[in-house]
Amino acid sequence: MDEIKANGGPSEKLVLVPYGVPCRSQAEIEGVMVQRRLSERRPLRVLFVGEVGYRKGCMDLLTVASSLPNSDFEFRAAGRLALTSHHAESFKSQIRWLGHLSPGELINEYSNADIFLLPSYLEGSATVAYEALSWGLPTITTHSSGTVVQDGISGFVGEAGNVNFLIASLQKLFEQKEMRIKMAENAWLRSLEFSLENYGSRLLETLRLSFGDG
Repeated sequence: MDEIKANGGPSEKLVLVPYGVPCRSQAEIEGVMVQRRLSERRPLRVLFVGEVGYRKGCMDLLTVASSLPNSDFEFRAAGRLALTSHHAESFKSQIRWLGHLSPGELINEYSNADIFLLPSYLEGSATVAYEALSWGLPTITTHSSGTVVQDGISGFVGEAGNVNFLIASLQKLFEQKEMRIKMAENAWLRSLEFSLENYGSRLLETLRLSFGDG
């Protein structure tokens, strides 16, 4: 939407209607949170989901993973590999590439992760970020991802290509356990605003305002 405005698009005709995703129940999320706390002796698990390619910022993800100690962080990436063979080998040397996952396998990754990282350079509004919030994952992403993450509340949002921002955000979540727990709670609460039901209501209201009741 910002890009359309910046290129002279008719801002008065634009309406932003965020997506909706299935929400997790409070009981389900509480169980996930307990399991994460029982797993605190292992490195923090940082999850990426999406096409493992350049547009999604995966070279920045590689730089981040190479810059942080393996004793503190474990990086995992799920999705189709779309890098040159040279870059793919470098990526797989630092990050556990999971390939394309089934819905059930993906649920397992979300529920066992601690942090979600999406350093994308170009999106409409990345569905995976909505999904990560619904699993109570503090989400580190970019303004270019079209995110609904609240900076400093349910995660951190910075500029695409700013690797230092990505590293600093991860270090904060590693060093400040209470912040990480609070952001996880806020992430799930934020996701409730973007349920499928709320998406339907927002879309119908936008259509009504645009075209009338007739």
